Amino acid sequence: MTKGLPHKIIALPNADKGFHESVKKLDKNKANFPHPFRAALIGAPNSGKSTLAANLILHQDPPFKRVLVWHCDAEGTREWDHTTDEIVGECPSLESFDATQKTCLVIDDIALKSLGKDARKNLDRICGFASTHKNLSVILTSQQPNQLPASIRRMMNVYCLWRSTDAQSLKDIALKCGIDGKDLNSLLSLLEGPKDSLCIDLTGSPYRYRRNIFEVIEEV
Repeated sequence: MTKGLPHKIIALPNADKGFHESVKKLDKNKANFPHPFRAALIGAPNSGKSTLAANLILHQDPPFKRVLVWHCDAEGTREWDHTTDEIVGECPSLESFDATQKTCLVIDDIALKSLGKDARKNLDRICGFASTHKNLSVILTSQQPNQLPASIRRMMNVYCLWRSTDAQSLKDIALKCGIDGKDLNSLLSLLEGPKDSLCIDLTGSPYRYRRNIFEVIEEV
């Protein structure tokens, strides 16, 4: 049965992942992350997290067919009116995503560590399975890294960090990104204003570190 097979791992096609996009997209537009991506935007209140999330959605090419926002004030918020009219107050189920439709889920400042058992399970499978198998990118905003469960942090492949974030709590992010804490502090020191952010791109892109998404920073 194995006669004639090469002595190396054979790449086999996965019918569930035919929608995956190439990192070469970033050569033309560094805000056009290869779908599906999972981005964590972490910064203090009023630092521009939601604005950046909306910009990432606007830059996506080909565009998302559906944008769903999970928000703590689903009935009252007007912040996402320019992006989508689909706002929910609870964690979506896996069944709510259509694998034939390019979709983005925004998780906007939800207290993830306070979720119940079923919601935690859904969130874990959204980031760990639905993203790569059901045509789903995830953009998650949080005020502090330690507000993200460790399992969710590990599944992110894009981080956007603001300098105002507690430096001590960024150590776990540095470990996840494979860089020394001192190097991360050096990168954050390149940010000038309170609205500036550091992008750490782990999608396989050659543009690993960027300021405000577009400005490439040389390797530390």
